[in-house]
Amino acid sequence: MIALLRKDLPWLLAVLAAGWATLAIVLSQEGFVHVWALPATRLGGYFHAAWICGAVLGLCAALADEAQGTRDFLHHRPVSPTRIHAARVLACAVVLAAWWVLPPALHWLIESIFGENAAQARFATLLDMGAVVTAAASAAAIGLFAGTLPCGLVLRFATGAATLLAVFTAIDAFALRPGGEGWRLASQAAFAGWHLAAAFGFGLASFANAGTAPDPDRPLPHRARVVSGTLATLAFAALAATLAGSGQYSGLASLWHAYPAVLRQGDEFVLATRTEDREQMVWERVDRAHQRSPAALDRRGLTFVEDASQPRGTMEPGFNEPRFHDLDWYRPAQRLDVLLCEDGRSWLLRREGYTGRVEVHGTGKGEAGAPFLPGFQALEVRAERERPLWVAEPASGVLWRFAPERGHFVAAQLPGGDRLIAARTVRRDVLDNASRPASRDSTHGQEHLVLQGEQGVYRLDGADLVPAEAWLRALVTVREPQRREFVDADLLSPRLRILDSSGAPLFAHDFAPRTAKERLHAGIACWYSALRPPFLQVAGHLWAARGAQSNPLLDPLVAGGARAWLVLVGIGCAALCAFGAHRRLRRAGVAPAVRRFWVVCIGVCGPAALVGCAAAERARAHAAPPRRSAPAGAPRIATPRDPVAQAPG
Repeated sequence: MIALLRKDLPWLLAVLAAGWATLAIVLSQEGFVHVWALPATRLGGYFHAAWICGAVLGLCAALADEAQGTRDFLHHRPVSPTRIHAARVLACAVVLAAWWVLPPALHWLIESIFGENAAQARFATLLDMGAVVTAAASAAAIGLFAGTLPCGLVLRFATGAATLLAVFTAIDAFALRPGGEGWRLASQAAFAGWHLAAAFGFGLASFANAGTAPDPDRPLPHRARVVSGTLATLAFAALAATLAGSGQYSGLASLWHAYPAVLRQGDEFVLATRTEDREQMVWERVDRAHQRSPAALDRRGLTFVEDASQPRGTMEPGFNEPRFHDLDWYRPAQRLDVLLCEDGRSWLLRREGYTGRVEVHGTGKGEAGAPFLPGFQALEVRAERERPLWVAEPASGVLWRFAPERGHFVAAQLPGGDRLIAARTVRRDVLDNASRPASRDSTHGQEHLVLQGEQGVYRLDGADLVPAEAWLRALVTVREPQRREFVDADLLSPRLRILDSSGAPLFAHDFAPRTAKERLHAGIACWYSALRPPFLQVAGHLWAARGAQSNPLLDPLVAGGARAWLVLVGIGCAALCAFGAHRRLRRAGVAPAVRRFWVVCIGVCGPAALVGCAAAERARAHAAPPRRSAPAGAPRIATPRDPVAQAPG
């Protein structure tokens, strides 16, 4: 083992130094205070640098012997292929451990020698940095697994890219914690745990390819086909599900944008669709069938109620960096920043002149700096000279204002000793405009922040709290629906119900594809469902909750037992693909056991498994050896006479 590590020492040191320098530079660009003194929220560059360095490490470990021409030399030595591969895995683990320790240590050391903010370091942030670097371990294992596949280089790189995208996208969805949909907040433990599990799994699977050289004229070994072929097929299937989810999200968004909006005119609710001309929007009234209504749309007093432009609760899948904390930045005074975290904690950053030194202090409610209760709302009011920062805390009924001279939040009394109920943003969405021609409609959506108390309504005027004007009070106290809810969580055919303050229904409408444009978008969304892997469709149909899914691998159109026919369509498409693959493999002379293996893979994983089957089972590898037309003749071997026997005497 030591001799094998010594042989790989040159490229190991080169990759170690390059990765160390890259991670240290990226970490230094994030800023010492933002990484060490505060909850780490600016580690996106560190994450991307980590997985890129990890992928390069895995590929170098897999292809180093092949590039240097020493692979055949090692195979002729009295060392087993498993032991050779174990040395590569050990070398990768040593490099990853060094990357976990050295870049943060170098960053802190440089700040201690040349900087001014080393004393502000909170070593608890090492957990955030360590969790981010686990992405390098999973990327290195995926690169090692893909680089050792017994196939061509192009297919190896394609398999590695597909596996990386599928695994990282799935982990991004699995690591989301409850309540983190706004900024896609991830659980630190879940993120690190899933990446370490992926690193262990793919690192272990790479041993199935140990000692197997790529040969296009020979079939894959049984172990490599079962282990590597299955994992590669699942990776392509997961990537297909993710790409189908992205296309489906676009189709659903177009469908919801085509649905009419709900408008209110006095006590009447109407449906209207909008079209855009060169200057502005034009609204047209439609009936319950989403067809143009002959009745004209009166613009007077017309306001918005519900605009179905985006699918409720859906999230487009993507390859995102982890965000373990959510910080909101505010600047109430020059060289003074206030940060609020989603858990109610807050910090005060005070910058000292031009020296670059930043003092970080904990702040909060009162001199004790208590954190805010759940459900708080930060309210920043723009003014000419200053930007006061207010925090509404409905749970305690108190409004807090940040006092720069004191360095903490102080309680603000509502007029008359009123108690705070909620901080609301009301919109005056009037669709008529007297300054425009009568044939034109325009939308005026003005948002106003108001504080609703038990006795009255108030607004923030700079650093003062004053009673709201009559028209603002009317927007808050006007008789309007108190709840707007979608009864049916289905994304193709949701049902909107509007209730008053007592819970009595005021309006209900079943949205469904009724026009040609709506049916086209719905058909596109269903078509993407048919391309998803059948085993994921069946799992989502039987066990997932109805409605939008935060996991991009699950189909929201069939979740919760909806649209069984769409699941059967996907199974039928997979069965047709499996039948076609079986015929091709039989014509190529593939063994029956191999044909059954790929039929099962394609039937379970769907059309995406065709890529792996076509790339792994080439016809030339299973072709019978060429037959000779005539039997070979007897060997002709000429033995020279012994020169000693021919010598005279």
